[in-house]
Amino acid sequence: MNKPTRRSITELQQKNFVDFLYETYEREKNSAGDCYATPLEYITDEKTYLSSDVEKEFVEEYGFAPIGFLEALRVQMAKTSGFGICVNNNDLKKALAGMMIDYKIDYEELQKFYELLIEYQFIIFINDSNGNQYATTPQQVFNWEYRMWSRLSNNKSQKKSRSEAKKTEKQEKDKEAEVETVMEDVPTEPMITINKVPAETPIIPELEETFETFEKSFGADNKDFF
Repeated sequence: MNKPTRRSITELQQKNFVDFLYETYEREKNSAGDCYATPLEYITDEKTYLSSDVEKEFVEEYGFAPIGFLEALRVQMAKTSGFGICVNNNDLKKALAGMMIDYKIDYEELQKFYELLIEYQFIIFINDSNGNQYATTPQQVFNWEYRMWSRLSNNKSQKKSRSEAKKTEKQEKDKEAEVETVMEDVPTEPMITINKVPAETPIIPELEETFETFEKSFGADNKDFF
C-alpha cells in the first residue's frame, strides 16, 4: 500500500468515494463483525494553507471568522467519522448546537459561515453507496487516510517482527536440540581398544626364622655393625 497524498477536489467528489476509503483501509471490527468508528486524535494543515489568491481574497472579504468556524468544524469531523461529518444524521446539527453554546454565536451566523465555505469550496461533500453525505475538506480526508495507512503499516511491521522473532526462536531451539543429540551420541568407552594389564604384586621377602640366621647373612666383614 502506497503512502497517501492529498487528493484533488475532483477525485474526492467521485461517486461513492467513502466506499473506496473503506475498501482501501481495512477498519477494526468488534466480536459481532461490525466495524469500529475511526476518529482522529488531531487535525493538520499544510504550510501553503490560506496562501492562494482565492483564499486571500476570501479572508479580505469576510475576515478570519469563517476560517475559525471551519477549523472548529474540522475538530467535529475528527470526532465523528474522522474523514468528515455526516449531514444526513444529527452529527452536523449537534456540532453546530455545541458551537452556539461554547462560543456564544447565533445559529444564523454559523449557518452563514457554513454556506460561504461551501460556495468557495472550502467545504466539499463526499458520499457513500447508502446515500449518506459527509461535509469535509481535502486536508481532512488526507489526515484520515494517513492515520489509517500508518496504523496498517505499523501492524504489518509488528506482525513481520513477531514472525521473525518466532523463526529465530525456533532456529535456536533446533540448534539446542541438535547439540543435545550429539552429546547423547558421544560413546562412554574410548574408541581405541586398550589392553588392561593388572599391576604386578610386589614381592615381599619372607621373614627369616631367627635373628642368628639374619646376622650371618651379612658376612664376616660386618661384625662391627652389631
